[in-house]
Amino acid sequence: MGTTLVQFRDTVARDTAISNSLYFVGDSIIRVIRQDHGLNYRNCTFTHDVWLMMMKHPQEAWLVDKVRESVSEFGSFIVWNRDASNKARILVKICVPDILDIPISLVLIDNTNDEGHGHSWTIVNYILHADLIGGMGGDEDPLPPDGGNPHALPNLPFGGILEDMVPEENVAAPDVNAAPAQHNVPHDVNDVPMIPTPPLSPTAQDFMAENLQPAVDAIDDFTAL
Repeated sequence: MGTTLVQFRDTVARDTAISNSLYFVGDSIIRVIRQDHGLNYRNCTFTHDVWLMMMKHPQEAWLVDKVRESVSEFGSFIVWNRDASNKARILVKICVPDILDIPISLVLIDNTNDEGHGHSWTIVNYILHADLIGGMGGDEDPLPPDGGNPHALPNLPFGGILEDMVPEENVAAPDVNAAPAQHNVPHDVNDVPMIPTPPLSPTAQDFMAENLQPAVDAIDDFTAL
């Protein structure tokens, strides 16, 4: 037996056939692999994402296929930032296995007819920026000491959430820290709002008494569901 191409109905059928391979048929063994994982398939490690400025790229070749062809010898095309306001250059983002393989210049050729006539253009390459692929992020930040809030609120343009619900004039600046953590809540939980706010007016206090639960009671109700 030799090699053959088989078309499946859908991706699930194809992957099922691949995952269940090998198949024993009489004295023969059938192996199912993806069409792009043949005998000539090898791994390639890309190291950098590069923004490349290609000077003097001919406008006759301002086509995605032509731009992809221009960089195919040394990298994989990602995106072309097509800016029609500048005819002298194009900006292309590519992925390369080795940044040193990017040539200083390259020649783009185009056949114009069947008689052998064509054009060629020399294009100059400039590396504008390169990012290392797979760079690791920083370590996790340590937790605040003594049960502090790791997600403190930023400075708000109003006096906290409750003050935003019941606007008041001439209110002092709010405390930007959130309420204490659960294990540090005082015994009198009725005096602990969800977010510290400045002293409220009688109108705001009446609103809180009728509509809001203390933070601890609200958590207990949620965990009881």
